[in-house]
Amino acid sequence: MPLTVLNYYKIEIQQILIMMFYGLKNIRKDLQLIDDRKLQLKIIFHIALNLIKVRIIMFSRFKKDRDEIMERIDTNLFRTIQEKYRKIAPNENYTKYLNISGYLKRNLKRAYRLNLHKSKPLNIIDFGAGAGYFCFICNYFGHNVMAMDVGKSPVFDELIQLLGINRKIGAIEAFKRLPKFDTDFDLATAFYVPFNKASNPDEVWRVEEWKFLLEDLANNLLKENGRIFFFLHHENDGKHYDRILLQFFLDYNDRLLGQELYFEHTEKFRAVRVGYF
Repeated sequence: MPLTVLNYYKIEIQQILIMMFYGLKNIRKDLQLIDDRKLQLKIIFHIALNLIKVRIIMFSRFKKDRDEIMERIDTNLFRTIQEKYRKIAPNENYTKYLNISGYLKRNLKRAYRLNLHKSKPLNIIDFGAGAGYFCFICNYFGHNVMAMDVGKSPVFDELIQLLGINRKIGAIEAFKRLPKFDTDFDLATAFYVPFNKASNPDEVWRVEEWKFLLEDLANNLLKENGRIFFFLHHENDGKHYDRILLQFFLDYNDRLLGQELYFEHTEKFRAVRVGYF
């Protein structure tokens, strides 16, 4: 049966409602920390708005972008890497990153969410870049990207090389300054930030660790109008932060959206200078 316009929009609305359900389910415990009902509704509204925005962009340009990105990848070499790691490391921690179609879709959504498909060329640093799919998509949209990761995964190393990603080996650690780079950045990103998913509760980052990192980023890596976008893991209790950390984030950002930390204006973090020796 041909897909009519009415049926199409019905399917789209269903998909948006499903994504909203799972999105709100993921932050249900976070919303319980907020006493202000208006703020709760504001967060829910913006989550819905972002889902709708990304869904509209996906409809208008996803297939074109995906196909053009795939044309830039050496698919023969990629299949060789796939076969290699499926044989020597047949576990999800490795093989899930070899699902190129799934990870291209996921990271295109991230780029659309940040309007990278239509912005002027930016200098971007992506922490915990992993296989480099997000960086590759940023390059496709004309941006200059630096990846930073620990470099301990052979499959990531080969995919980074395949995709031609410029990467610096390093890690974000509590109360340690980030390495210096040759350029300042317009945008710093990190997806599934692990600082609040430690196996040891004593290692979970609290206000002091976060404040040090954000001030370091704002003062030493970002341009004056630079932005920060982090996507959080949940803590062991299912929350993404406790009440004290939530209030800290809200003091610096009135657009906290559950798992998303999006600081569009970082001048507040410049109040305390974090310099290099």
